[in-house]
Amino acid sequence: MIVLAALLLAPAHAATPAATAPAAARDFVTRLYARYERGNLQPAVAEAQIYAPELVRQMALNGKLHGPEEVGLIDYDPICQCQDLADLKAAIGPVKPAGPGRAMVKVSLRFGPGSDRRSLRLQLVRTAAGWRVGDIATKAQPSLLGGLQSENRRMSRGR
Repeated sequence: MIVLAALLLAPAHAATPAATAPAAARDFVTRLYARYERGNLQPAVAEAQIYAPELVRQMALNGKLHGPEEVGLIDYDPICQCQDLADLKAAIGPVKPAGPGRAMVKVSLRFGPGSDRRSLRLQLVRTAAGWRVGDIATKAQPSLLGGLQSENRRMSRGR
């Protein structure tokens, strides 16, 4: 009876892993874009601290298949969809759960006053090391991961 009373008196807002997942995912994205908004990505961060393992693997394979003399599928920074960080401002939308250990968040990027907005959608994956970007979707490229996988298969067959 005492245990039942204690359970009934416990705060209704007590944090559960499911309840804190969107908050932790949002914190990851907020910290990620804060570095970009400062305009200085130094010290450099390992890709594995930003991207999920499969995306890291596909990016590395794409670079290897293209070799040192060619630019692979990615000739820009996927997080900012840019090559220059000047005046970057990110508006981060709400994080929406997308299944166990997954979440989606829309990000709107602007590079200085009056510039056009660039919208992207990050698919987030919870790994043992924390939240990571598992895929990036834009209007021009619905799936960075899918694009890398497709190009890597094509290039592997051509060798």
